Amino acid sequence: MGEPRGLDLSLSRDESGAQLLTATIENLGSTALSDIALTATPSAAVSLGSVTQAPATLAPGETGTAVWRITGNAAITDGAVSVSAAMTEQGSSQSVKRSLPVVLGGPVEPGLRTAGFSTYLSPQAVQDGRTIAVQSSGRDIGNDGDEYSTVYAPDGLSEDGSVTVKINAVEGAFYRTGLAVWNDLSRLADAAVADKSTGYATLVAEPGWVAFRFDQNGDGVIDTQVAQAGVSARPIWLRIVREENTLTGWYSTDGTAFTQLSGTVALVGADAGALDAGVLHSSADRTSVHARAALTTSTATFSDLTFTNESTAPVITSGRPNDAVVGDQYSFTLTATRASSFSVVDGALPAGLNLTEDGKIEGTPTEAGVFSATVEARGAGGAATQEIRIIVRDVAPAAPVVVSEREATVPSLATGAGVIDVRNEAEHPAAYEVTVTDAAGATVHSTELTVDSGATASTRAARLKAGSYLITVVGDDGSPEVTTEMVIADGTFSEVPEPWKSGQPGGATSQSLGVDGDQIAIVRQRSNDISGENSTKTDSYSSVYRSDVLGANDFVQVTVTGQERVSDFTKTGIVIRDDLSVSTAGSSGASNGSGTSSGFAALVVTPTRGIRFTVENSGSNWYPIEVAATTPWNVAQTITTPVTLRLTRENGTTLVASYSVDGGATFQPIGSRAGFFTSKPRAALDAGVGHVANGGLQGPVSTAGFRDILFGADIVAPGLSATATAPANDGAGDGAATATLTNQTSRDAFMVVTATRVVDGSVVFQAGTKVDADSEATMTIPRLDAGDYAVTARDERSGAVGDATVTIDAAEAIEITPSVATRCVAGKVHLYASVRNDSSGPVSVTISTVYGTKSFLEIPPGKTVALTFNTRFGSIPTGVLDFAATSSDGASVSVPVAYAAATCR
Repeated sequence: MGEPRGLDLSLSRDESGAQLLTATIENLGSTALSDIALTATPSAAVSLGSVTQAPATLAPGETGTAVWRITGNAAITDGAVSVSAAMTEQGSSQSVKRSLPVVLGGPVEPGLRTAGFSTYLSPQAVQDGRTIAVQSSGRDIGNDGDEYSTVYAPDGLSEDGSVTVKINAVEGAFYRTGLAVWNDLSRLADAAVADKSTGYATLVAEPGWVAFRFDQNGDGVIDTQVAQAGVSARPIWLRIVREENTLTGWYSTDGTAFTQLSGTVALVGADAGALDAGVLHSSADRTSVHARAALTTSTATFSDLTFTNESTAPVITSGRPNDAVVGDQYSFTLTATRASSFSVVDGALPAGLNLTEDGKIEGTPTEAGVFSATVEARGAGGAATQEIRIIVRDVAPAAPVVVSEREATVPSLATGAGVIDVRNEAEHPAAYEVTVTDAAGATVHSTELTVDSGATASTRAARLKAGSYLITVVGDDGSPEVTTEMVIADGTFSEVPEPWKSGQPGGATSQSLGVDGDQIAIVRQRSNDISGENSTKTDSYSSVYRSDVLGANDFVQVTVTGQERVSDFTKTGIVIRDDLSVSTAGSSGASNGSGTSSGFAALVVTPTRGIRFTVENSGSNWYPIEVAATTPWNVAQTITTPVTLRLTRENGTTLVASYSVDGGATFQPIGSRAGFFTSKPRAALDAGVGHVANGGLQGPVSTAGFRDILFGADIVAPGLSATATAPANDGAGDGAATATLTNQTSRDAFMVVTATRVVDGSVVFQAGTKVDADSEATMTIPRLDAGDYAVTARDERSGAVGDATVTIDAAEAIEITPSVATRCVAGKVHLYASVRNDSSGPVSVTISTVYGTKSFLEIPPGKTVALTFNTRFGSIPTGVLDFAATSSDGASVSVPVAYAAATCR
């Protein structure tokens, strides 16, 4: 029978900010489903409007979605929605139903962030004016892993400041709801997160109580209570006051008179400077500590989240405004933390553009040129100013050229990818927002590429299912928007080319298995387990591997891109063995295909039991010894794919297991095993990937996907150097550097180059490029201000990173005095242009007009030069001459000069 157990519900927002409900149904059975109908039913005060409908039929492995626009009848609405799926399989009716609690309203303001524990329910937060509603599930705060949802201000609490909030109401029989302070509130304290943040404290209201707690041992989890007071009144106001790294907790029942709790918190591991701070809420369903089912959800409403300190003055966060084109509608939104209004306090915007109080620069420009203005963002904590420059062009620049390369996906999984190349055809650098959306309109990839004139930059959209995708590229220079379609197909994965091999011992079977580029797939596999605990001590698995590749001091690394769950202990990952072509049927220790083989170990990820590392029992060819795992066997833990596994062999007889959730950039150790394969410590072992459905030889099927299996010699940090190539003129952002990348491996690589401003840590450039094996490539990093930059190059296959630094000098100021006049010669209008070099060194000047372009080279300081343009017309309209001056060190300035209409009679 078909198994529509893929019916999942999720909330998102479209580009207008409207909330969307998406229902995704997947046919995990072996026969087609027909007459599929998805029906959504809202609770009271919730309304639904259909956007797209699910397909009426689904073949095995196919996925369908239905989307509704979901609204509440009040500014903030707490409710629920359920979706029922009815279908027919071989004449038999089936149905399944899922429900999702929802909180509806506007998005939180730009200066705030939302994060939280999401295994049971993705964190939801909405805002209306000064009121914030947060919906959460979770077991508790302070039980090995803290589970909550939060809305917070990054770096919102300075070393001498406070944060205050009013708790209006909270649902549920039990809850922990209030304020949190942390180095990084986006890094959850869930037990599955190895690298937790420190500097952590909470002040929470509970039914009848207020409690002040913190992380005393520095492991990133609340463990110590400082004070508690019996307070049952609601609403209640909570306040945390910080003096350097000492916190005090306060509460009030009227918002005016505050009572201090006894005791103070000395933060452990707190960062210097400002910390993240905001509200948090956990439904604290403590009765279900080991439950796999969805936990209780509840909603808390807060208002008047207030920060009082110097650091809570607004900080303008929007980047460089987009360029404009004369006559075209223009829109750009200024953003700032904790700002309530924006205004222009100096200079002027281009004619035709206006700044609204909420930060939108909009209108239709009427005049070309470069315009500078100082804008102010003002909030309760003060004001911040920033100078902005808007370039208005006479005509739109050339549209970028977009090309995409496609990588097939493993059937029924989301492992496909597309490499999107964007070529800048304009005569100036530009930044392009690249967005990839699926057939339902959901964004699956978004990034910004900064590309020099005539150059190409790339980005890689990954984790794509089979289907059609729309690529949209929007430049910030006023160039036309470009859209193109990209289709991701299911791969066949039926070929195992040399030097790869495959094996399916122990009765395991699969529909297909094979290698396609950097991907490996084992499709629709059936098997028992790879464990000697069965009666025959026979391992049952499917593998794709290479022979004799893992030396005595080497490692093997692979990224598991997806797996289908058959049981809690479906296993997908790395397998090594003296001979992977055979299974085990005893303990003879023979190898090379003679029936059994030793030297066996596995490092695997499971759907709900974390990552597990197991090694054979002293050469007995089967492995009942589990060395280490990220969670006990009877405690649920989901580590979402993709996850990168690494198994390291040291001196032939020690194995070390580790994993990475950031693509191989950093690895977390799991455990090690000494005394491994002591009979052949110097022998090279077979190594590859393995998959175990673990549902029986006639049981349900499971598919697994892998990418980028690499060995020690394949992982070398990219060589990287960065050289300044142009200084930066004041306020123009026209400095540049060249990055030289060296691929020091014998395989092709896709590298992503990032430039970060050292003074504030902001990313100012990012672009990808393909680098052939043992080759170099160069990339221009444009649009830089004067200052120091850290540059990195990351190999996307291995996660290895190379780094460099570069300094962009400030350009020597160029000063010129241009002028233009009209004269009549033989009945034709001539433009008489002159320019004086007021700089301290020689400059070259190019004068451009619709009637031609002329240049002067190396004009000495203090000298004036002039020339004439013959328009060849007896009458001309008003126009502009552009005087572009360049110094010997690469500094430049462009000065437009207007001239009046003229007629010669």
